[in-house]
Parts: sequence; structure tokens; C-alpha cells
Amino acid sequence: MSNETVTYSLEAVLTRIESKIDKIDERLTKLEIGQAELKAELKGDIKV
Repeated sequence: MSNETVTYSLEAVLTRIESKIDKIDERLTKLEIGQAELKAELKGDIKV
């Protein structure tokens, strides 16, 4: 096994990280919306 050095520019690494964070943020937003819709639906089904 060789120990090869791999070099990436800081800009490229940060761009990839930012892209991944954006995707996670979009997924989290969808989850929050779905959870709010589910809560509203359950509230309508449960009469207190």
C-alpha cells in the first residue's frame, strides 16, 4: 500500500461542503414541513 498525497484546493473542498450542507438543509426543511402537516392531520383526527 502506498501513501500517496492527494491535494485539493481549499475552495473546491469548501464548495463541496457547502453543497452538501445546502442539500441537508433542503431535506430538513421537507421533514419539518411533513411533520407540521402530519401534526395538523392528527389534530383533526383526535377530538379533545
